[in-house]
Amino acid sequence: MPTIKYEYAWDANKTLKHISDVSRGSQTSHDFTCIVCDEPLITKVNGAVRRPHYAHFPKSNCHPETYLHCLGKEVFAKEYLQCLED
Repeated sequence: MPTIKYEYAWDANKTLKHISDVSRGSQTSHDFTCIVCDEPLITKVNGAVRRPHYAHFPKSNCHPETYLHCLGKEVFAKEYLQCLED
């Protein structure tokens, strides 16, 4: 099973943040949490081989399939509410 790269996380204000919005200077792990389990995430934005992503600390029990489900619900809700405003 291929590894899913976590591209979205909650910031300190519970706003969904894409990894591309994270600058190299703001790599403190406690600033971002998983949208599923709410555990702190590591930001990995300096990679030359792998694309930037968030990662769980070792021994996390969060499941990637659940991450994709939660992310889909968040994106759908945001788009739906925006359509209602238009």
